[in-house]
Amino acid sequence: MTTSNYILQSKANIKPSESLNITYELLKNYEELHDNTDKSFLQIIPVRIVASNESFFKEYFGSILNHNEKYLTNSKSLLKRNGTKIELEDVLYISKSKFTIGDLVAYSLTYSSIETILKNFEEITEIKIYSELDNTPVYFRSGDKKNKKEVYTFEKGRVLKNLKEIYELRNIICHDFLSSSHKISLNSDSLRQCIIDAVLLQQSIDYLCSKYIYIDIPLDYIERLQYFRNIIENKLIELELVYSEIESTLNSEEQKDNLTQNKELFMNYLNKDSDNLGHWFRDVSNDFPFEDLCLEYKIKLIDARLEILRNEIKNCS
Repeated sequence: MTTSNYILQSKANIKPSESLNITYELLKNYEELHDNTDKSFLQIIPVRIVASNESFFKEYFGSILNHNEKYLTNSKSLLKRNGTKIELEDVLYISKSKFTIGDLVAYSLTYSSIETILKNFEEITEIKIYSELDNTPVYFRSGDKKNKKEVYTFEKGRVLKNLKEIYELRNIICHDFLSSSHKISLNSDSLRQCIIDAVLLQQSIDYLCSKYIYIDIPLDYIERLQYFRNIIENKLIELELVYSEIESTLNSEEQKDNLTQNKELFMNYLNKDSDNLGHWFRDVSNDFPFEDLCLEYKIKLIDARLEILRNEIKNCS
């Protein structure tokens, strides 16, 4: 399978909200693990953790590479070492907006170990990841209804040790049937801790990227909300201009009424879908500040709408 086909297959039918939810999707397994002793289920968890990490970093690498050309430049040596070549097919898919150049690079990288992933992250971003991880103020508050709530902080030594072991377990489970059937002993408590550590690492990457890469986005939560609201306001003005351009081509009142109804339907969808995303997060943890992600998601929906309408205008001209 070519890289292009792999990307298309991976991203097919995936909603923007689902690509934002990788970390908190993993937390569903945290709740399901309570006192679970089923061996088959327990062996799924290391695979889920590794898969979650790979998807998380692919999404993040793609976003970073699209954000600034210097990160694409930094990735050249990685691609050269991996023997990655950009094919004509890749260029055609990118030109048709099937995926981005950031996606192409991200899906061409190796995710075989936590050390490899962090080394790639450091080379692309120039962030000294191992020293910076000593100072990330992230935490995870347990929402387990059956036990007392606990707060887990990021401790680099524990997190990286546990994740390294999880990657090794995943390799045994996936590639060595006899060992996974007769030698591996897993328990729900240790696996729950590994899920927490995976979540803490992903939260730490969020923090470091906000601090060093997306520096135009405020770190203060209230300021960040206003920042995103301003973007939404400007994009809605931009959308109205596109609507006006469409309306100028219409000949009948019926067509104009249809456009008005279409505009209203989109606004209803925009608000309800964003609100539903927020409620999804709220079900996971009442402490999670979800509103900024809802606003980011709303921006993506408006951008998608603008792209679709502009393509229609282009095709009809």
